[in-house]
Amino acid sequence: MPATKAAFRSLITIVVGYQISTHKGMYCHHCGIALCRKQSKTTLIAGWWGVAGIMVPIWLLTNLYNWTKTNALPQPQYAFPPGTAGPTYGRPLPPGTPVWRSPALVVPILIVVAILGLIVFANTN
Repeated sequence: MPATKAAFRSLITIVVGYQISTHKGMYCHHCGIALCRKQSKTTLIAGWWGVAGIMVPIWLLTNLYNWTKTNALPQPQYAFPPGTAGPTYGRPLPPGTPVWRSPALVVPILIVVAILGLIVFANTN
């Protein structure tokens, strides 16, 4: 099964504290996409709530770069078709829903709308 080296990161911030989660390794097409989506969704939901939130676009761009590497790989070939009897190890992760169709995207949109609302409110007074 073809694989490429990649590192997918997520950032969780709370006021002045933060936590960085990094998954480094060799990933096939499906596993790379699944981890990119999981880590990006975590960053979109929990990365904006502190000072380190400035790093959110950088984390998302590095995940996008690694996603392009894994997405360019061919689809994995199975010795046993998914859902049939056979070894469970070596099976790719399910890719999950795309980030742009996820509820995780609501958080940054609400933050941008709130900031724009504050700007408009401050300028009208």
